Amino acid sequence: MNGVQGTVLVSFVVDENGAVKSPSVLNDIGDGCGEAALDVIRQMPTWEPAEHNGQAVKVKLNLP
Repeated sequence: MNGVQGTVLVSFVVDENGAVKSPSVLNDIGDGCGEAALDVIRQMPTWEPAEHNGQAVKVKLNLP
């Protein structure tokens, strides 16, 4: 990609049902890489939700 190097950092929430919500870019390296990373996050299948004391809970993740 035009010599662009680095790591895009994205953030998102996995809700109580395992759905990915509120994706955003925390660190973009330019040349469309941030938007491409968001596209990948938006296309992810349902996750296994986090649990706290036996109850499904929302969790915020940051992913390079």
